[in-house]
Amino acid sequence: MPTAQLLEDYTRDDVRRELLIWADRELSVSQFYEWLPFCLVQRKPLYGKRDVAKFLFIANHLKRDRSLERAKTALLKDLNQHPERYPND
Repeated sequence: MPTAQLLEDYTRDDVRRELLIWADRELSVSQFYEWLPFCLVQRKPLYGKRDVAKFLFIANHLKRDRSLERAKTALLKDLNQHPERYPND
């Protein structure tokens, strides 16, 4: 029986699936691209674990506060205070 492998690189749809699984947040494709600057992520063909961690932070923050701008500010603070939460790819 094959063992499950953790993804190293995520497509846009993989990131969206991770958000649905871990944050119970379903993003349309247009919402995904709208979130990119708030997650401090550039548009690219593949995303890393660090990018996914940022998306998850934003999604979880939005459960308490619906402002993407405030979520981005909180992400910047968390990146500085807890860099270990955001693995380097």
